[in-house]
Amino acid sequence: MDFRIFVFVLSVVPNCIFSGIKSHNPLSALSFATGTEFTVDLGISSFDGRFNKLGTSIFSGDGQIGFAGGYLYGDDGLAQLVGTRDTDGSFILGGSQSAVVGRNSTFSALKARGSGNSVSGAARFSGSITLQDAATSLNVELYGTLNKNIVLNNGAISLNNDLVFADDYQMTGSGICYLQDRSVIFGASNLSFANTVSWIGEGIVELNGDVTLTGTWVFQGNATVRGNGNRIILDPDGSLIVWHNSIATFDNVIFDGLAQSSGSVGTFNLRCLDNDSKLLLRNSKLILDKDYSFTVGTIDVERTVEIIGASYTFTHASILDFAIKSKSRLTIGRDTWFSYASIAGTNNHLTMQDDTSELFLDGCTLHATDVGLRLETGKMTVKDRVYLRSDASVAVDAIEFDSAMEVRILPGATLDVKGILVYD
Repeated sequence: MDFRIFVFVLSVVPNCIFSGIKSHNPLSALSFATGTEFTVDLGISSFDGRFNKLGTSIFSGDGQIGFAGGYLYGDDGLAQLVGTRDTDGSFILGGSQSAVVGRNSTFSALKARGSGNSVSGAARFSGSITLQDAATSLNVELYGTLNKNIVLNNGAISLNNDLVFADDYQMTGSGICYLQDRSVIFGASNLSFANTVSWIGEGIVELNGDVTLTGTWVFQGNATVRGNGNRIILDPDGSLIVWHNSIATFDNVIFDGLAQSSGSVGTFNLRCLDNDSKLLLRNSKLILDKDYSFTVGTIDVERTVEIIGASYTFTHASILDFAIKSKSRLTIGRDTWFSYASIAGTNNHLTMQDDTSELFLDGCTLHATDVGLRLETGKMTVKDRVYLRSDASVAVDAIEFDSAMEVRILPGATLDVKGILVYD
């Protein structure tokens, strides 16, 4: 077997111009000693050997270096590449191409175009990872912390490992993230998203700082936002949308700025797209900025959820349930209105699963339109002065409390009723 190994060591020549170099074997190597400037004039294609870039040696020139599984090695680490090193030092993946970067390496900016590209390893990057356009896809399997942005440009990334961003870094531009049962973990700094990001599939989006949305997050599949007590601040143009036949879970999130979306009629900035969609709220708080209506889909409350917004109204208008699950509490905060107005025309879509479910009314107003409201199980707790308001003109459309439901009025509290209240 013929192994031809070519090793070039350029140690003193200040400037060398090359073109047309080929590797005859993956064991072939081209080494550049400290102080060497390697000027690529016409470009190198399909190199599958090894470039050893040592010390202060630099690459320059107008030609690109094409790698076909070859290695780029230097003081900043090792990378195995299928793609092209551009003249600015960035690396281009041109479709079904890859970069595998060694642990603790520093890698230049990465540009992807076309489909089926991949980047993997444990690198630090000196520039952003940039997708060219909507036809671009990139599989991402990075270990450690990513210290640069991923620029989506309407393209798509797919996660093959958890993606952990350093403080101040994120995905920018519009595009898609296929979660694939992985996590996207943002750093401790506050971030802003001005475009549309679609989170597709099962997985976790973890916040470690506040997020301001002037754009839109769309959840398609069964994703969870793990808020860690941080806020999602909804700008007048920002929104959170649960896609068709999808469940979005928000765990320990503060929603700040719920309202009707800017410039729209009947469209609200936290919403489901149809009645197959579900919003699951766990240990979260909803802060109203204006009157807000939930019009389509289902809401489930797990553990503790609070709705607050002095002088504003939260209206449940969906034909489906606003369900307080077992061992869970929904609190309506001080001076806030909760209005039941199901467009189904039925009175039983504010539900408590069992006797461990609780509706806690804290100095607020519980209102029902003339469709009525019937609470059949669980317990309702009254703190301070609570107003019950019914628009019914006949008993069948009243607010009804089933005898199986417990009503607790705390010491010093008052239940102020206007309209028809039925207890049976």
